[in-house]
Amino acid sequence: MVGELRREGVDDRVVARALRRLVSLDESAGGRIVARTVALAAFPPGTPDWRFVDAFLRMRLLVAEGDEEQARVRVAHEALLIHWDRARRLLAEDAVNLARRRGLEEAERRWHDATPADRPGLLLRAGLELNEAEALTAAWADELEPALSTMSRNRGRPSAVGSRSARKTPAGWPTGSPRRN
Repeated sequence: MVGELRREGVDDRVVARALRRLVSLDESAGGRIVARTVALAAFPPGTPDWRFVDAFLRMRLLVAEGDEEQARVRVAHEALLIHWDRARRLLAEDAVNLARRRGLEEAERRWHDATPADRPGLLLRAGLELNEAEALTAAWADELEPALSTMSRNRGRPSAVGSRSARKTPAGWPTGSPRRN
């Protein structure tokens, strides 16, 4: 069945994109790749991504739960990620961006958990932190959760001097805009 998928447009690019949505890094296990649950809606019907997910659901390599509107999917067993050479190779190629996504997800969680007064201090800082987010957005813009993509684009480059003002974007993310006094 996997060979048939190639004829339906499911190439390494599609497999890698689908796998990236289905995995995360476990920082407590030294950055090991682990399965995560994702909304089935992340794989639009009729697309090569959907054909991959549908085939893997039928082969019971992925499992789904929930009703049609809230359906979620995940890798049935993490052995697929370890023992399937293609998955292991593709995920190894994406290791840097998987780590970047994990860092951005953690920054998003901290920002949401913070009080409004503390949020300005959690803006991505100019330099490595912001560069990593921008690199991730450039590489995976169409794959990131909307909040992550918006966050990396709109949190701005705070100036090293002066104060920052935070304003809300339509998606609810702050954007740091340098203001010179």
